[in-house]
Amino acid sequence: MGYNFSHISKICDLIENGFVSKKLSIFDLGSQDLHYKDRAHVLEPVRSLAKQLGTDSRDAEDRFNEPSGKVPVHKLMADLGVRYVTTDIEPRPDTVITDLNQPTPVPAIKDIVSSFDIVTNFGTTEHIINQMYAFQLIHDLARVGGLIWCHVPLLGMMNHGFVNLTPKFWAAWIAHNKYEVIHSQISYAGMSVAENPNHFYDSLNQIGEYDLSNIINATLNIIVRKRNDNLFVPPMDIPLPALSSADVERIYGGSLQSLYPDAEVEKRTITLRDFLKRRGFGS
Repeated sequence: MGYNFSHISKICDLIENGFVSKKLSIFDLGSQDLHYKDRAHVLEPVRSLAKQLGTDSRDAEDRFNEPSGKVPVHKLMADLGVRYVTTDIEPRPDTVITDLNQPTPVPAIKDIVSSFDIVTNFGTTEHIINQMYAFQLIHDLARVGGLIWCHVPLLGMMNHGFVNLTPKFWAAWIAHNKYEVIHSQISYAGMSVAENPNHFYDSLNQIGEYDLSNIINATLNIIVRKRNDNLFVPPMDIPLPALSSADVERIYGGSLQSLYPDAEVEKRTITLRDFLKRRGFGS
């Protein structure tokens, strides 16, 4: 999905409204480009961001002469003085190579855990089959008080990625982890099915004939604030009130054990206990 001028404008708004500081740090899940059609259109938010950060925008402005109509975000952020890290499975310049389908080894991220003002997921997790590991990494990299920003497909886009998470998931994700919603918007994104960049083969006809002409595409643009240092709690679609306390602790405890080393779970089991208490289990 990548960046566009509206993402830069929103970062300006977040700084102006005190959600993040001018000493900005961003971790991008997925190596991104900023796409533009009109150079003049994108220069205004870039200049505004430079002003917010107290930096010179001239080097950043010079990048918007590319005939490709896109600028690597890591270069733009470097020009603006932003501490910026990105990860992807694709070997691109200045990118930490990571397979988000696999658990990220603790030693690999121990120096950057809970250290970023903004962790972004701009069109990345829909291409990942193991959602739990990806969302754990997002959670762990954001500092307490930091922001998690996801802009991903919500409906339709049948040939774009692997996964469109439902509104039910997002509501459970927020509730389980006590996130505070800062911004949330669902946007209509047309009704086209085919998407050449991700159309590796005729995937739709591989699973059967269906008239997709009336399928609506929509994206979710949501920003939440991480309010505590709890472990990531993966949401589960289970009827909690109908389960015993022991059952819930076994299920959620198992999830935490699969994500974190035993010592870390033992040190921070307040996450699980607090979650159970809020759900009416135990004292």
